[in-house]
Amino acid sequence: MIHLLTITIVLVWSFTCAAQDIKYKKISNFLTIGMFIAATLYILISGNTLLNASFQNAIFAFMLAIALSLPGYITGRMGAGDVKMLCALAVATYSDYVLISVIGAALALVIWSTCQPLWSKLPQVVHKAFPFMDPTTGSPLPYAPFLFLGMLCATLIHSAVL
Repeated sequence: MIHLLTITIVLVWSFTCAAQDIKYKKISNFLTIGMFIAATLYILISGNTLLNASFQNAIFAFMLAIALSLPGYITGRMGAGDVKMLCALAVATYSDYVLISVIGAALALVIWSTCQPLWSKLPQVVHKAFPFMDPTTGSPLPYAPFLFLGMLCATLIHSAVL
């Protein structure tokens, strides 16, 4: 029961980050650093991550998050909020969850990018409400919504394994 509550909190946090990124193409430091601090405090108190991984796994997950996000940040394809979100996710979960989330995000991003003809058929109200999600502009898309989808994949895989 506690595990279900914890994963729900992490997913709601991720959804909130994704909604902010879609609307403003920015993620609040309150959300990203807040989750990072809360997850780190939880590790220091309990010795495990929110999803019950070891302290060592959290460190490895954090290094993995940096390694996976730094190239995107350096090339301007990811923002600082995306990097902070991925780092917060790492200390809240575990390395396999981070890896599956990033793979799922990449697949969702590729699928969305190939749906350019679909974007033009959507009503203008969608175009106005979500201008940063336009795959036809050639500019980098917000990453958090795709990371959220990747996290849903990781959660489903995690739940199927347990």
